[in-house]
Amino acid sequence: MMDAFDRLCGTASGPIGIAVSGGSDSLALLVLAHDWAARAGRDLMAFTVDHRLRPEAADEARHVAGICAHLGIGHQTLTWETPVSKQALARRARHGLMAAALRARGGARLLLGHTSDDQCETFLMRARQGSTWYGLAGMQPRAVSPVWPEGQGVMIARPVLSHSRSELRICLTSRGILWVDDPSNRNLAYERVRVRAQLDGHADLKARILQLSSTDKGKPSSMDKPLDTRGRTSLLIIIAALARLAKIDVSKPSKAAGRIQTEAETLGAKIGLRTIEEHLKRIPDSLERRG
Repeated sequence: MMDAFDRLCGTASGPIGIAVSGGSDSLALLVLAHDWAARAGRDLMAFTVDHRLRPEAADEARHVAGICAHLGIGHQTLTWETPVSKQALARRARHGLMAAALRARGGARLLLGHTSDDQCETFLMRARQGSTWYGLAGMQPRAVSPVWPEGQGVMIARPVLSHSRSELRICLTSRGILWVDDPSNRNLAYERVRVRAQLDGHADLKARILQLSSTDKGKPSSMDKPLDTRGRTSLLIIIAALARLAKIDVSKPSKAAGRIQTEAETLGAKIGLRTIEEHLKRIPDSLERRG
């Protein structure tokens, strides 16, 4: 994992910022960043955002601060002064607070603890929304800050994006570090939570989605436009046939259509049998036709 830190942070100026909520992903990122920084001679600064949406958040921030103190890493709790219970607004506020705090300390690289599990969820969510092929590439290891003007000059990096949540939890357990389980991660009112529940326990299926999400690389610019209704339907079928049901033989559309229709419905798509058969015949050559 240290190679990812070298690649994503090696040339960044100032202290390296780390977003740490207290959950397993961000805490594992914290301890791995600590190991890398000790070897590379770099300074770290951890940020925890208290959105003031849950009474437990202040205690969780103190828990993170304690771990940082033990590791010898600076820590700052940032508070959202105008809390609103909407994930998109909370994300925007969180990035704004951390980017501004990092810039104030002379830093320009903020580490996030996104994992391969998050990548799978993001792919399915974007596919259902009719994203372009480029959008289906999912999260990138390095990207510009998503907020402006607070994020001006700040890049975000995801050193553990190729690793699973279970791997990171093994890392924490081996070091005796406890993490916090945010109850919102179990709230089915959120689309990401519903998608996560569908993927839970299907490691082979996740691997296929990750493979599928990478097929956009090298696509011509003509693909960089919103998909129409037929394109969305086709994409959902591809996901259902090649990811959700990796073992279905889709080379015989008439036999596969019924099973794929059922599986597509679990992803929120209602697709006619004839439509499924027609689009199965048009699966791009770059995608495997058999599970």
